[in-house]
Amino acid sequence: KLPPKLSVLKLILNKIGDEGAKELAKKLPNDLQVLLLDQNEIGDDGAIALAANLPSKLTHLYLNFNNIGHKGATALAKKLPKGLQYLSLGSNRIGQNGAKALAKKLPNSLRELELYENNITDAGAKALAKNLPTDIKILYLDTNNISGHGAKALAENLPNGLTHLQIHNNSIGTAGKAALENAKTNNPDLDIKYN
Repeated sequence: KLPPKLSVLKLILNKIGDEGAKELAKKLPNDLQVLLLDQNEIGDDGAIALAANLPSKLTHLYLNFNNIGHKGATALAKKLPKGLQYLSLGSNRIGQNGAKALAKKLPNSLRELELYENNITDAGAKALAKNLPTDIKILYLDTNNISGHGAKALAENLPNGLTHLQIHNNSIGTAGKAALENAKTNNPDLDIKYN
């Protein structure tokens, strides 16, 4: 049993899997603000269970290096707390459908979004570009399958307050690089190498 006033829960590299995530989801305290479950072999079923029980006070959700696909990402998207500031789903397999689902439901409070290594294509990048919260500061989209078309969509929709965009290891090409470099607002740190 978890303490009811617990505000931070970090369980990294524990191989809890879907069954462990389902059990954990039933016990998440209402006052939990930070949930870090990186590298735990959590798939769609575990993500769906966690989504159904995310505490409303949650501000930081980290689920990097798991096995979450578009079904898990869609479930999470539907239940993201309104005050969420950091969402990190890097190195999963949410793909374009997961990215589209998340894009439709990103809370306005979000400041950092990490979706690196997720097989996100142009369709996912375009959906994200059109729906980025206006106050987002940091966006990680590196090591996906984004081409110049996706990069141009992002360039056309970069929020003014964005300070860091990481989009290296994609295939954005010369035109995509130029579009992003020309669209920099407030001189964001732009990482576009290996494109």
